[in-house]
Amino acid sequence: MLGLSFIVHQIGAAGGPMIASIAFDRTGSYDGFMVVMAAILVVSGLLVYNLSDPDPDVNARGRLLAASPSAS
Repeated sequence: MLGLSFIVHQIGAAGGPMIASIAFDRTGSYDGFMVVMAAILVVSGLLVYNLSDPDPDVNARGRLLAASPSAS
């Protein structure tokens, strides 16, 4: 997963300025590109906001283990 995120990050870092410059050349401003980027940010934020913990008992078990005298 770490390798995939690294590759995707590098592709985005290289492709983002290129796509922005193409948008600027075609329209004369960055306004449309910024609106699209803002929409992507809002949609991704909404998707992440609605994620739930896959196992809500994991945190409770971790706190119980940390608080038990035999854990130290």
